[in-house]
Amino acid sequence: MARVKRRLAASRLNFELVGIALLGLAALLAVTLVAPHHAGALGTWVGWALSVLFGRAAGGFPGLIAVLAGIVFLEISVPQMIRTLWAAACAFFLLALAALGPQGGSAGAALSGVLAAVVGDAGRIIFIVLAALAVAVWITGVSLKRVLGVVASWSLLLGRGCAALCATLLRALPRAPHRGARPRPPAIDPPRADAPPIAAEPAGLAALEAPSRPVPPARPLTAPPLEPAIDQMTPDDGRPRVYRLPDLALFDRPDVRIADESNRAHLLEDTLASFGVGAKV
Repeated sequence: MARVKRRLAASRLNFELVGIALLGLAALLAVTLVAPHHAGALGTWVGWALSVLFGRAAGGFPGLIAVLAGIVFLEISVPQMIRTLWAAACAFFLLALAALGPQGGSAGAALSGVLAAVVGDAGRIIFIVLAALAVAVWITGVSLKRVLGVVASWSLLLGRGCAALCATLLRALPRAPHRGARPRPPAIDPPRADAPPIAAEPAGLAALEAPSRPVPPARPLTAPPLEPAIDQMTPDDGRPRVYRLPDLALFDRPDVRIADESNRAHLLEDTLASFGVGAKV
């Protein structure tokens, strides 16, 4: 039992030392890339070599060393974590180099050249995207179908929210009149019973507001001839005409006439028969 405990303590000590050393190496590499003039001649040469080898992705190499250092230092399932987490980190780093191409240094140019030669430029992009998705699913163990479903549902909700917001803003904004459209006259409320009468608009103002139309020429106004008075009217012979008053017999009662009712009955029957109505009076 004592020997087993000593071996476990020695292995833990060794893992801690290796982890600390890897962390120091990652920090030194980061300094050589960020500030090579503070890293000495060796640091300057190492920074130049990383830039030539990895290009813009050179900053990810110290990150890989730091991930490995954390796994070893924490001693949490070291072999399994190295196989999964650190292998996935290396895979993402290589995919980034392949995506950058010549900007990823000599390594990126070589990887992108190999993929382009095998599957072409379009196939290279498709391969990089599918490989990144596969590595992400392998690490997290999340179903890609569920992720796509959640993304689609959230995108649909976001689209509906944006559409509702745009509709609200459009309703709030004043609408400009269309070109060529006549402005609508203001709505006039019907007059109330207790309202005072509205004075008529002057003819001159209405004529000014009315659209201009061709005005026909005005006819000259001629005064009608004056008729002479009755007592001044004279016949053709020149003698004055005397006005005669109406006869007083006009005020007498008319004679009573006895109407024949049989004739009226026949007349009414003939009139109804002309309309197709057979009636007897």
